[in-house]
Amino acid sequence: MDSHILSAVVTLNGKKYCLHREDMGLKVCSISEIQSHENYQFLNGTFPDPAKGESVFNLTFGPVASGLFESIKFNIRTYGERILSVTPEWDFKKRKIKISSEPNDRALLKIERINALYSASYSSLYCHLIEKMAETDPSYDVQLARIIMIEAERIGSHILVIQRLAEAASQNVAKHHLSALRERLLRTIAVTFGHRYFFGMNAVGGLARSVELEKFRDEIAAIAREFSDIWELIKVSRIFIDRIIGVGKTYREWYVGPTLRASGGNFDSRASGWLPYSDFGFSVVSGGSGDSFARAMVRAEEIMESARIIDEIISSKRQIIKEQNISNTAASGYAFDGVESPGGELIMGIELNGGRVYQPFIRSSSWCNLPAFTEGIRGGILTDFSFGLESHGLFACEMGDLL
Repeated sequence: MDSHILSAVVTLNGKKYCLHREDMGLKVCSISEIQSHENYQFLNGTFPDPAKGESVFNLTFGPVASGLFESIKFNIRTYGERILSVTPEWDFKKRKIKISSEPNDRALLKIERINALYSASYSSLYCHLIEKMAETDPSYDVQLARIIMIEAERIGSHILVIQRLAEAASQNVAKHHLSALRERLLRTIAVTFGHRYFFGMNAVGGLARSVELEKFRDEIAAIAREFSDIWELIKVSRIFIDRIIGVGKTYREWYVGPTLRASGGNFDSRASGWLPYSDFGFSVVSGGSGDSFARAMVRAEEIMESARIIDEIISSKRQIIKEQNISNTAASGYAFDGVESPGGELIMGIELNGGRVYQPFIRSSSWCNLPAFTEGIRGGILTDFSFGLESHGLFACEMGDLL
């Protein structure tokens, strides 16, 4: 089992099972087969014991506002300036969303609000699971619309991470430019899709609304160009570079998203997933030293790649029409799969019985990458903390429970 990457631990019918990645797909195995994997304890919510010793004391950082401003608290063990260990209280503010026994269309309204910044990723994956159990395939146009939405939210989320890094480094001019640029993107999304976070856009089996895309393509291209200009100025600022380069350097094969790819890993579920990215020459952005600067670089390159994909799709598809959904299906079964959210691979599993949802499960990218931050920042100094934290793009709002 050593060549397999443990991705999630899920409880079904009172028993625990593991999901691991094998040949770019998710497989089920027993707990006994995979307990020895390094991240098994992390995925169960257990972090290493805090550092101890003479003159070592606990410094509390947070609760930290992140994403949708849900709270997370960090206990930093230090003897003054050097960070010896970091233990997160990820459930400092417990967040539970109940969807069990809900009709699948009502459950969708809650799923897309788990993390509004990743709403298109969550709702697209959820719809895919229902469609999978109902043995129906959405049209090619619907699949393209979902790619466009996911890539647009990737652009916005990556801009936010770089904006927060600039703020941590006191680069306030860059911060405000990036903030304004992200707001421009969100308003463009709202005009085209009816909501700045794509709420209500996805439907099981189709789309809830028709969309006109030509103006959207032009705006995305303009936003990408402006971001590129801002990024070229930021990355040559010695104040910015000196503060983030070498910070939070880390690598494990079980990280996901930009955190993994900035360390040289090349896993990106878009390359082999259920959406037709391969039709548009998709290429994985990877490479780097695994530090905060490398993670920012990967995100900057992914913004340009996302803009290119959107442009290529819309060049041949100016309009996508609303299609009939199958929200009242009585299909039954259990399905799980993953999608590449802006933060990395998001895994979800649900049971469907008589059109109602049971035994829901999620493993977010933030939950998978939280250990990347706590491990990478060890040995750094206290002023490195914010640079390491912001570079991973962690969102406490998606570390809660789905009931």
